[in-house]
Amino acid sequence: MKAVQSLDPAGVGAQNLRECLLLQLDSRDGLDSFAWKILHDYPKLLETSQLSQLAQEMARPMEQIQTAVNLIAHLSLAFASVRFY
Repeated sequence: MKAVQSLDPAGVGAQNLRECLLLQLDSRDGLDSFAWKILHDYPKLLETSQLSQLAQEMARPMEQIQTAVNLIAHLSLAFASVRFY
């Protein structure tokens, strides 16, 4: 599975939406590690748009949270449901 997930475009071979988005962030060579941390460590707060609580728990300014959330929102959802059997 790792071999398929390492192919382009980033996100292909993901088991679910969250994994698809994390793979895309991984492919950006750590440039978006803050967005990756939000998606990986705080998925429930992200899913329920509890951005104020997210900012509080991460001890980060709301502007930084919003920038990362906007980045996540613009990732491709196309490969989250693609399966190769």
